[in-house]
Amino acid sequence: MGLEKMIDERVKPEYYFDLTNFKHKALFDNVEFVWDALKRLPDYIRENIKPQILGKVDPRTIIGENVYIGENTIVEPYAVIKGPAIIGDGCWIQSFAYIREDVILGDYTRIGQSSELKHCVIIGGEGPEKKEKANAGHYNYIGYSVVGKKVLFGARATTSSLRTDWKEIKLKINEKEYDTRLPQFGAIIGDEAVIGSHVCLNPGSLIGKRSQIYEVPFWRGFLPSDKIAKSKNREQNFEIIDKK
Repeated sequence: MGLEKMIDERVKPEYYFDLTNFKHKALFDNVEFVWDALKRLPDYIRENIKPQILGKVDPRTIIGENVYIGENTIVEPYAVIKGPAIIGDGCWIQSFAYIREDVILGDYTRIGQSSELKHCVIIGGEGPEKKEKANAGHYNYIGYSVVGKKVLFGARATTSSLRTDWKEIKLKINEKEYDTRLPQFGAIIGDEAVIGSHVCLNPGSLIGKRSQIYEVPFWRGFLPSDKIAKSKNREQNFEIIDKK
């Protein structure tokens, strides 16, 4: 009974996120499995969006229809925001960022140069300082994922959301298998987690609060809260041969 209870907790939103101050916490109301919020996301945005631009947007950006941009948010030149998208207060969208359909960015989120987002939620940060923000570095891809507050993505870290055989995403926690019934599902990343540079999270990855992954080129599966995942061997094994 104790084990079953523990497993159940690890598929619920509260295991990964403190939603107390998140303006869109209603997205997670009565959610049995944390990934089910991704199924609700398109309808939630369309029901709640009130298109408006309150921040500072460079005239060289491209802003589509059904986009809300909050106060004190800065959007740099050549960023593209297609919408529907809700972008909170105090965010920083850097040049050449590409925000596609069905995205919610909580307050104090930084999206780095040339990063791409699609069908995802980033809960955000707690203040304007760098250490208080949610930070997606540069050249990230975050898709079909939910990212907690004050999460840090290193450069070129990505969430892979689609299986190569196009089957629905399944995952395991302590040998118990869950069928998400999602054709695309990247990752659930808990508050204050760190995803190191060049790490690729395979479809259906679950990363607990404050955990870190680095020196691991590919991660698959569940990582509990307050853990570190790193490579056992830093040596790169490769072969050099003559060019023919």
